[in-house]
Amino acid sequence: MRSDHQIPALIACSLAYGLVLMDPGLISISLGAIERDLALSGTNLRHLVSMYNVALASCLILAGSLCDHIDSKRALLVGVALYAGGSTMFSLSEDLSLLLLARAGQGVGASLLIPCSLSLLNDIFQSPREKMKAIGWWGGFGSIAMALSPLCAGLLLSHVDWATLFYLNVVLSVIILILLAPLPMTRRGRDVAPFDAVTHCLCVTFTGGLVILLTDRHSQSYWLWAFVLLALLMIVIRESRGSVKVSPRPLVFKPSLMACYFAGTVINFSFYGVLFYFSLSLARDASVTPISTALALLPGTCVLVVGYMITGRYASPSRFSLFLSAGGLITLGLMIFTLFNLGSDLGFLMAGLALVSLGLALITPIVTGLVLAQATSEVVGVASGVFNTCRQFGVCFGIAIFFTAHDAEDGLGLIPLFWLTIFLVVMAVGGTSWVSSLTREQTV
Repeated sequence: MRSDHQIPALIACSLAYGLVLMDPGLISISLGAIERDLALSGTNLRHLVSMYNVALASCLILAGSLCDHIDSKRALLVGVALYAGGSTMFSLSEDLSLLLLARAGQGVGASLLIPCSLSLLNDIFQSPREKMKAIGWWGGFGSIAMALSPLCAGLLLSHVDWATLFYLNVVLSVIILILLAPLPMTRRGRDVAPFDAVTHCLCVTFTGGLVILLTDRHSQSYWLWAFVLLALLMIVIRESRGSVKVSPRPLVFKPSLMACYFAGTVINFSFYGVLFYFSLSLARDASVTPISTALALLPGTCVLVVGYMITGRYASPSRFSLFLSAGGLITLGLMIFTLFNLGSDLGFLMAGLALVSLGLALITPIVTGLVLAQATSEVVGVASGVFNTCRQFGVCFGIAIFFTAHDAEDGLGLIPLFWLTIFLVVMAVGGTSWVSSLTREQTV
């Protein structure tokens, strides 16, 4: 790739990732206006939020495989088009069924944006140092979008209606398409695994059903559990006996990549679990106003931006171990939550959340870079899809488990949960440190 393609590609990929992380802020701020305009119930609003997350998580592995088979640029273009189409449909629709269909379209498009933007960066930036800087800016822009989207949505809603707000996604999508247009297509190696549509459909069924079971506390259907387990069993049978597989298992599930998948799951589990616990504690405290809640969360989100920028500026393969030591910040932040509660000192909890946020921002780009370094070119899309699926499961597990512990009588399960999370973080950092040493040896 020519060097003059790098800046447009980085901007396009960062905007694509920003679209994915903007959605929670846009939809959460818009729910009140949507409820008033369309007379929807609380259950319907919850479905509008969860439909996007279910579609996103369930299609990530499929999206990664498509990226390997049809080229990262083509797959990214498809993802942007789907996301823009879903946003347009959501803005124009007034029927609940069409709204849910539009949210599903957005989620499917978003599932293509994450692994395909990473794969495109991996293709365009050649040296490990350049890749780490690109990943740092990619993640940093995503965190900026996540942090600023609620504020921007609130300001825009004071002047326009909620339907117009979602046209912002369309405008950004057009900009991404313009930036991607001059980039050349990437040729994939001939040893890419054949595309197995049946197994991919089973993967979508399994992951989607599991996400529903994790995120919807009212989904206690034994039929759904049986459906999910049956899909898993059929995946195992087809992968073990079939001649056509979703991916070459030795390449996608080798120990070094498995360590990265585990780390991605644990880091997101710890961050989103603590974030949800802190937010829920504030929301249920009658003495805390919504503005105070937003201000209490602001330092944690701002630290995310700073951490990603630091990683993008200074990270290199020789410094991976240094950045991975930021796992100590996560453990320290979690320890603060074991010592203090909302009634004792809010400032200590804000500091704890900021430490966990900074640790996530310093480690996540490194682990992402290790996935790209350890995955061969023919499976980089699938590996990225698996990695981000694991991260989404970490989000779902963290919210579900911390919610359950928070709702337990007297919150007695929270302290052991925090200590278990600390143990998992230490294990994850140890595993990725080993992968970092392997990567450093391979680049010498």
